[in-house]
Amino acid sequence: MLRCVMCVLAAMVGAGFASGREIFRFFSRWGAFSWPLIGLCAVSAGFMTHRALCQPERIGTGGTRYSRFFLLLLYLFVAGGMTASAGELAALTIPLIHARSMGVLCTLAGCLLFSRKPLAALQGMGYLLMPLLMLAWALCFRVPADATQKGQVLPSWQTIAGALALVVFYCAMNVTLAAGVLREIAANCPEKQRKRLAAGVAVAFAALLCLGNGAVLPHAQALSAQPLPTVILLREFGKAGFYLSAAVLYLAVASTLIAALKSARDLLPDGCPPRLRSAVLFAATALIACLGFGDIVAYAYPILGAAGLTMLMHKKEAKA
Repeated sequence: MLRCVMCVLAAMVGAGFASGREIFRFFSRWGAFSWPLIGLCAVSAGFMTHRALCQPERIGTGGTRYSRFFLLLLYLFVAGGMTASAGELAALTIPLIHARSMGVLCTLAGCLLFSRKPLAALQGMGYLLMPLLMLAWALCFRVPADATQKGQVLPSWQTIAGALALVVFYCAMNVTLAAGVLREIAANCPEKQRKRLAAGVAVAFAALLCLGNGAVLPHAQALSAQPLPTVILLREFGKAGFYLSAAVLYLAVASTLIAALKSARDLLPDGCPPRLRSAVLFAATALIACLGFGDIVAYAYPILGAAGLTMLMHKKEAKA
């Protein structure tokens, strides 16, 4: 059960989550109201994970040929965003002229190989990523709170409704990203264990969100315009903080990239040879990565969440 939870979390925790940007975007910016939102997120994550485990053929596979193609494009855009992030991290940490290109190509090739049998790779990455992520956020708690931080005003009911909808889409996005991994788990998970697994994912995901929100919330106003809040907070610890944040971000990028490539691989035609599948995924992902991480996440992620939520909530029609 713990291994399965680690695999799912590793698939869900990407660069945006580990950097703290997603936590600020969906939770911390609402101040005290962020805690009820995390509760809603935990319940939604548990419900959607259980539904995906019970109906693995529905989530991440699409229905018609056009919906499968549309979903394949979204997975490729997510994979491209993660690949672009790997290149940026390599450029920041490796003192070589072509570090960015090397980071893109090596990360994409390795993750493409691991995506054939993702559970073992994600399990190992999860055991590394989760403790490092918790350590990073625990260190962020030691950074003094912003002295100019003002009290948060309770948002209006229209704003609250929008925040609630965003959280539900956010959960659907994460479950959709992990669709290929969840199908692998469902094939070897008895029905009696699926509720426990979904509950475990919900509790673990909520615990990570609470830790991250607790680290970011005291600095919410100062970090509102920062793309990487966790990295900014860890600057207080010098080179050690920089390399810790780089390691956490890279593991998060690689684990999500493996999950996205696995989901995209499952959507390719069944008659396509394995080598041709890998070549198509490599070329398409590398090409999309040239667009850059920011634009890809800004447009692809919300659409992916909406598409995943539609498939999760769609009821399978009974056969005549």
